[in-house]
Amino acid sequence: MGAEQIAHLLAEYLIYPLGMHLGVRLVRLYLCRFRIQSPDGRFSPAPDFRQKRTTVDYLGLSIPVVSLEFLLALYTQLKRPGRAALIEARLKALSGQ
Repeated sequence: MGAEQIAHLLAEYLIYPLGMHLGVRLVRLYLCRFRIQSPDGRFSPAPDFRQKRTTVDYLGLSIPVVSLEFLLALYTQLKRPGRAALIEARLKALSGQ
């Protein structure tokens, strides 16, 4: 499915028109922006990972990471019980329970 088809199907949520835009380093981007609310009508903005991340050195690379507790709260908020259960099981295993 192409970008035009997606924009057409989600036209009622479109807040930034589909089209060519100059991005970072003068790369052409074909993008648009949508605003979609949850079924109960509320909108929750995405969490700001920059405030929650730290870095771990691995093989000479600095890798940004977030805590499992943060991810558990995130997936619970997103109503992703399967992913939340995996993270919760890992947290319990790490704590020795």
